[in-house]
Amino acid sequence: NMDKRCAALEITNKALKLVIGYAINGDVYVLYSLVKPLGTIRNNGTFLDVQNTISNVETIKNINDESAKLKINITDTLVALPPENLRIYETKQVTPVLSEESKVDNIDIRNIYTLIRKGHLGLSSNNQFVDIIPDHYLLDQGRIYVNPPIGETTNTLTLYAKVHSVNRDTMESFNEIITGAGLNVKRNVVYNTSVAIYFYKILCFYLHLLIPLNPYYILNKPEGQMLIFEN
Repeated sequence: NMDKRCAALEITNKALKLVIGYAINGDVYVLYSLVKPLGTIRNNGTFLDVQNTISNVETIKNINDESAKLKINITDTLVALPPENLRIYETKQVTPVLSEESKVDNIDIRNIYTLIRKGHLGLSSNNQFVDIIPDHYLLDQGRIYVNPPIGETTNTLTLYAKVHSVNRDTMESFNEIITGAGLNVKRNVVYNTSVAIYFYKILCFYLHLLIPLNPYYILNKPEGQMLIFEN
């Protein structure tokens, strides 16, 4: 359904990168992509000219590509944040399934993510909660699912996941740029060179079903251990 198209925007130190895609029956298609070189716009974690960057983002809100017969007005976007002071926490959350038939529904998935989110809002004074990345779901009888087990029967739903956080100032400065350009931040994610393309590939599912898929794996560590990735 073309109505489910959505956008992902990455602002690097020297360019804007935009991807627009859509999902049909579980398959994700890239509809349009753009890289706009800008010279150095960010250095040592700081935007050199906030207003100029906002103006540049405004120029890519309205896509009119005659050769591709494509006209798109962007209002919402996923924002890919740089992994500055990235911290990844392992977590486990359990919740009872709500339906009388004990079948997993979207509301159960949303509930378990809400519980994790609430438990990690105060990560530290310098870091800001960004996202939850699922490892796997565990149902009764030890059944394991990589993606949301919608429709499966179980009394309890368990999620093993990673929680991402980045420097608070980084997240606030990027969101200031996006909202200053008149766009709504649909969701924040943390990009990494090795996984950025994969993030974009799943962005339509990720945004419009509102059920995070498993975009990539991190080696398991003892539960509760904090992983610090040096940049």
